[in-house]
This record gives sequence, C-alpha cells and structure tokens, in this order.
Amino acid sequence: MFFDWLRIHHPELLATYTTLYAKGSEVLPDYRKDMRARLFPLLTRYGLPLPDQATEDKFALRGRRGRPEPPRQATLF
Repeated sequence: MFFDWLRIHHPELLATYTTLYAKGSEVLPDYRKDMRARLFPLLTRYGLPLPDQATEDKFALRGRRGRPEPPRQATLF
C-alpha cells in the first residue's frame, strides 16, 4: 500500500525506497544504524522514550518472535 501511495504522490522517491526495502520490511543494517544515530538524540532532547528491546519486539517481522499460539477454543462450562 505504501509503495502504491509513493508511486502516485512521490514518484521521484520510488527508486530509493525500493532499494532500501528490497529484502522486505526491514531496511539495510547500515541505514537502520544511521537513522538510529539521528533519531535517538532527538528523542532524548524532546523527552520521548527511546525504543528498548520490548518495543522493538512489538514490531518484529518475518517470524523473529515465532508463531503466535493458536486461539483456545471457548468452552460452554
């Protein structure tokens, strides 16, 4: 959905984002490292919480957290 929006509203950025996300929803490690170095000082400056392991796990993709447990079937009694 994002790439459809990007193609319509910002076609000049499409090639850049396609390269960044070529392997899925996670960008290349160097790009993540650069963004973290830029964003963490801003988060600290404005009193926003820094992501921690628990936060990052909420956004884990491609099975990094494992499969969710199947829902338990309700009982009548």
